[in-house]
Amino acid sequence: MKALILTLAGIASLYVLHAAEPAGRENPSAKALRARIVETAKKYIGTMYRYGGRGEAGFDCSGFVQFVYKQNGIILPRTAAGQFNQGTRIDLASASPGDLVFFKIDGRRISHVGIFLNGLEFIHSPSTGKRVAVARIDADYWRKRFAGAVTYIVNTASKGGGLNGGSTDNLSGANFVQTRSACVWTGGCRTGIPRRGWADGPRGSCRQACSSSI
Repeated sequence: MKALILTLAGIASLYVLHAAEPAGRENPSAKALRARIVETAKKYIGTMYRYGGRGEAGFDCSGFVQFVYKQNGIILPRTAAGQFNQGTRIDLASASPGDLVFFKIDGRRISHVGIFLNGLEFIHSPSTGKRVAVARIDADYWRKRFAGAVTYIVNTASKGGGLNGGSTDNLSGANFVQTRSACVWTGGCRTGIPRRGWADGPRGSCRQACSSSI
């Protein structure tokens, strides 16, 4: 009960935390990637929920998130639990557009996921009979079931100009953004090149990881 009260209090204070948060030095490519993820997700508002669905004919919650991310070059696990476990945990107060938010619908395990938008809004494919829509984390139903947030996108550049201690590179006019599960091509002519096992390996140059496949 004490943990639940702390969680609810934390969500209630998010407006203040987001307002007080310094802008920082956000990597332009990461910011653009986030904007594209949100734009892609919003295109499917109104699409029917479909159990097991992961395409335009209908989505379940994790299928929707996986589809949207794949359209932007990031390969995610299929399930909500897998997406939660593979991502980098962040505080909700630190979430940026395009990050993922998770819920425990039955109170015991991660079973629902959505894409964070701004403030306390997220977009998701809710459940049978409903459609992809925007909801609020501070709504009574979602607030009580909120379980955490993760990111797959590196927001800030290192002092050397790279991401996660690696590097960004302009190669034939193309930019790369290094994420936990992929090197994302943001130059417009390719969507991305998955780099499996990145989380377990050295955090090296995104250019080095992807250039051999160009």
